[in-house]
Amino acid sequence: MKKSLISLLSLVVLTACGGGGGGSNNDTPTTVVQERCGNIPEMSCAHNLDDLTLNVWLEVGEQYKLTAKSDFAHMNGVEVYLHAPDKLEIHAQGQVYKPTVHHSPATADTYDELPSDASSYEVYWWRNDTVVAQGIVDRLPKLVDGVWVSSDQTTDNLSIHWNNNSDFVYDIDVRYMTCTAADGNSELFFPATSYYQELTAPFEIPALTLFGKRISELKESYSKCVVEFNTFGKDTTIKPVNLMDEKIYFHVLAYQTHVGTVFEQ
Repeated sequence: MKKSLISLLSLVVLTACGGGGGGSNNDTPTTVVQERCGNIPEMSCAHNLDDLTLNVWLEVGEQYKLTAKSDFAHMNGVEVYLHAPDKLEIHAQGQVYKPTVHHSPATADTYDELPSDASSYEVYWWRNDTVVAQGIVDRLPKLVDGVWVSSDQTTDNLSIHWNNNSDFVYDIDVRYMTCTAADGNSELFFPATSYYQELTAPFEIPALTLFGKRISELKESYSKCVVEFNTFGKDTTIKPVNLMDEKIYFHVLAYQTHVGTVFEQ
């Protein structure tokens, strides 16, 4: 009887330790932890989808390099930045590009190394692993070409020229003018109004209106003046498509910086 009791206790111990089972079980369950929304007003995830619009910029510049960025706009003007479980992706040439998130409403998120020669650009906005908005752009615009500057002392006009394309809408952003005297000293002049929209070439404006000085006055004090400005070309035949709700607003344009000589004497 005593021997039988000892044998029974040994069996219980072996069973509890996994004895007789051919080894221990090392399988551990994998837990997927999803980042939760902090419900801070600046976080995109804290807002109803109907209150948000996603802005996506696709801008081609010098040497046809593509710059892509995105941010959110709130219908009530609340400043918002991307935060999980919201996430964004751009798909191009079979690759997935995710933004560098800056966690600031003042700074748009950027997408590095996005190719400028893709056949299309598909934008996805996810919330809780569900696509809530999707849009596509099928191509990018050509650069603005044939850009040069002239001036006319008689009319006081400063003119910016480029090759018009009937399918394009053009904007000009005048940054500043640098004038240099014969002794090498220079002075900067900033425009009273800098941004001009929906233009056709040439864009003509009096120097007095733009910089507060007539060309004749400038020539009395300076031997050379150059103006720095940006051109923006928007191809009206490029029509981005929202494949779901109208939550994505695309800004597709060609952007370049130019320096042109107003006069040199």
